Amino acid sequence: MQFGSEFVYLRDHSEESEESVDEAEEARAFSKRRHSGRDDGKTCMLDILDTAGQEEFSAMRDQYMRTGNAFILIFDVTSRGSLDQAGSIYEWLLRIKGADHVPAVLCGNKVDLSAAREVTAEEGRQVAQQHGLSYLETSAKTGQNVEEAFHDVIRQTPRDGKNYKLAMLGAGGVGKSSLCVRFVQGDFVEDYDPTIEDSYRKLITVDGIPQDKLQKKDGKGKKKKKAVGMSSSTPAVRAKTKSKKKTSSSGALGLFGRLLGRSADKNSSDSSDEEQQQEQTMGNEHSDSSDSSISEEEEQQQLANSLADPESGAVNRQKKIVKRKKADGNVALLSLSCLEDETTVMPRAPPSCAECNAVLSHLSKIINGEDGQPGGWHCHFCNTRNDGIEEKDIPTEGTAEYVLAPADTCTNDLSGAGSGASPETQGVVVLCVDVSGSMGVTTKVPQLQAEWKAMRDKKAGKEYVTRLECMTAAIARHLERLELDTPNRQVAIVTFQSHVQLFGDGRYPPTDVTGDTLNSYDGLISAGRDLAEKFELQPIKDSLGTLKEKVSQLSAGGTTALGPALAVCAGVVADKPRSEIILCTDGAANVGVGDVRKDPGFYKKIGDFARSHKIVISIIGIEGENVALEQVSAAAATSGGTVNILHPLELVRQIRQIAQNNLVATDVRVTLMVHPALVVERNDEERNDGEVSHRIEVDVGNATKSTDMTFTIRQRASNIDPNMAAFPAQAQISFTRKDGARCLRVITMETKATQNREEMEKNLNVAVTGLAAVQRTSALAEGGKNDHAKTHLQNVERLLARGSVGTSQKEEHFIFLEENRELAKELSEQRRGPQTGASADQRFKNLYKKKHASVEQFLGGKKKGKAVKGRITDKKLNQQYYDYEYQPEEEE
Repeated sequence: MQFGSEFVYLRDHSEESEESVDEAEEARAFSKRRHSGRDDGKTCMLDILDTAGQEEFSAMRDQYMRTGNAFILIFDVTSRGSLDQAGSIYEWLLRIKGADHVPAVLCGNKVDLSAAREVTAEEGRQVAQQHGLSYLETSAKTGQNVEEAFHDVIRQTPRDGKNYKLAMLGAGGVGKSSLCVRFVQGDFVEDYDPTIEDSYRKLITVDGIPQDKLQKKDGKGKKKKKAVGMSSSTPAVRAKTKSKKKTSSSGALGLFGRLLGRSADKNSSDSSDEEQQQEQTMGNEHSDSSDSSISEEEEQQQLANSLADPESGAVNRQKKIVKRKKADGNVALLSLSCLEDETTVMPRAPPSCAECNAVLSHLSKIINGEDGQPGGWHCHFCNTRNDGIEEKDIPTEGTAEYVLAPADTCTNDLSGAGSGASPETQGVVVLCVDVSGSMGVTTKVPQLQAEWKAMRDKKAGKEYVTRLECMTAAIARHLERLELDTPNRQVAIVTFQSHVQLFGDGRYPPTDVTGDTLNSYDGLISAGRDLAEKFELQPIKDSLGTLKEKVSQLSAGGTTALGPALAVCAGVVADKPRSEIILCTDGAANVGVGDVRKDPGFYKKIGDFARSHKIVISIIGIEGENVALEQVSAAAATSGGTVNILHPLELVRQIRQIAQNNLVATDVRVTLMVHPALVVERNDEERNDGEVSHRIEVDVGNATKSTDMTFTIRQRASNIDPNMAAFPAQAQISFTRKDGARCLRVITMETKATQNREEMEKNLNVAVTGLAAVQRTSALAEGGKNDHAKTHLQNVERLLARGSVGTSQKEEHFIFLEENRELAKELSEQRRGPQTGASADQRFKNLYKKKHASVEQFLGGKKKGKAVKGRITDKKLNQQYYDYEYQPEEEE
């Protein structure tokens, strides 16, 4: 459990709870914060993408390749082929950028493995010289030249403020992740999972940046001199700024200008669909003249445009003063991934307070009996005296666990996969695949992927692929990974079009579910149960061949019986706890139960069924089509699954990511208590202002590694004793463990109190406060309270801007600004009116993902240590990934 600050802030009632804000100045202030304020010529905020390789399409890598301003190319000195590929990657980069040169450094990594070396230092230098690159030999293991590689590439890169976007590129297995983690965290990791793509932010100081790199370019590509340290937001500079052509990166002020309630540039609606898509996915851009970058001066001009009257086009320069609430750090985070961590197991049942049900903790005041031994305790929440404890009942640390029912007698036993099944192999993976007619529609291979294949193979490849081709390729790769990772796991395939077909593990002829059954919820669940008894599933190690054969034979046709297929799948695994259903579709349900036009409540109902049977449902939609995600996603939200809409070529990555976000516990119920002088509220749901309490209970159901819950803490009344130095908080988490045992995890903490706002702000946990703001904002927007949502997000942003004084806080504030560009866009787009079809799906996906975001997305570089250590994987899985080549069918 973590809090938004080291201090619970008790507002001094002499302090104004609101502040007056000029909206126009606030937008300009946001622009300055985004561009990191004054530039001293050496402070650099690096936004680093650790890419997962070139063979799989990635929207994130696509974005960094197009908008990044610096690159580190890496090869392995023990692999000559990786050097050749590094050269090809640089040529690929030049083609994408349309440039003769891009700031980059070539790194020969793993020089600590001198005995296995295949590439000499001289050969590495020669390749670097051929491409006009600098060359360094590095070792992630020893740290040799790692920091210098990053500093070197920054010194080569034209500077446009403090922010740099940098990508790590190279063949699989060359040590991209190891180099990145060594630089960001100072640690060495080996056997890092190469399928994981992640970004890191790190604030560094780079001395010796050449003067010509410190000179910014004007709109015509000419360098204009600017004194180091001079703010480009001065009136003299702003007066000279001319409006330039609209670029996809106009987003930031555009986004927060509109977020503040201003009208957009009238011409913005004329942009093409492609430009709008790029604007939606692009992050902060600072690059040379070959890229569509945006400077602070340009953003100031766009601010003026955004303040224009939508009818006359005249700029309204009158101040508009509004009252804004002062935000604070009174929020709490509970990460349910902690349920995987080992902790002290107490020998007896948890002693609870007779008055308020708080559990005895290390903070409780112990009362000794006449014999000097503990006999009772005063509750640290309500001060009630409780008797009947022994020394062994008293926890000595903040976290304790109690076993309420052991695995061998627990009625919630999870041994559904069969006798002796390990937690990793329990349950069944059901791949529920849409094979309706629209899955035969072709989609264009993304330019980066097509360019890479042409560069690698020296010839053009296929320009278009069908959605079904992408789907079957993704399933085949996932089956291969499961066979290596969890060979005893059972897998079943179910498809749907106008009817539902169950293939099981591929050994039997498929069974059809058709006719009136498609309209009966109970009938479909029963059909699934009956089919589960009929088909005895083999482990994936024995069924891989038959499953891949069946998948390769799938063809598209018919309508979309999505609801019936989901119900059949739920029935199939109803008696297999810890099962997963992964639903892949490209259209809205229009046959049988779950028809979104007639039966939208079906998805909440099937989600409740899944949760009660310890099943997780995840949903993947294909972009460009209406999936009716707002209705369908209820099945995932209720059961603890994920929701996404993406390009067909990203299906491989998404299915794998679902598998990596494994289930940590089922039947999870959370109780969070704070001091009675305070009130606690959830951030991810609508609140009833009439119901306030210092205790809240949440029925979570299934919890995965990424389940992070945030709460807001408020003062209940003004008569809190100002002399109280600290306030207790306790989380009681009851859950069913992987082995079937029913447990209670109790986490008790005490947080210092202050009436000094400055003290609270300077001790902010920016990542926690930022996550809480995002979850709350998304919940408000999802509930239709758009104006309230954008005001809340802005209030918290001002708080974080004031409180981000340390290096880690500044990194996390930068992340908060970047993570919220898309959210700000969604809030501004909603002002134009309700969205429909695929646009509505995209909006709902974005809000859903933010509402269910995890704190890992908001952590600065060094604070990601725990996450990185959890990404070590088996060498066989790594090699399987490295051996893969993107290979769509050739043009005939």
